Amino acid sequence: MFDGELLDLLAPDINLNTLEKISLGGVAGTATGYVVHIEVGVNTTFFPVPAVFSFEFSPDEFGGLAGQLGFFDSYIVEFNRKAMSVVLK
Repeated sequence: MFDGELLDLLAPDINLNTLEKISLGGVAGTATGYVVHIEVGVNTTFFPVPAVFSFEFSPDEFGGLAGQLGFFDSYIVEFNRKAMSVVLK
């Protein structure tokens, strides 16, 4: 999930009415999200993933959130908080 402003930068001419609209919910309430299919890559390997962009959910300094579909189901992900590192296999 990403801030909607990033979508404006990546695809400034995109028509939101052509995108799948979903409802997002959490501790702070609800927001509308727009599903866009993008490609993400690790090194030289790229694969399609669904990404959700919301103009209503934009906390300060929120860089994005990788979801289970398309990312965590494609890699074994190891987080090392102490070393502040992430390893993808």
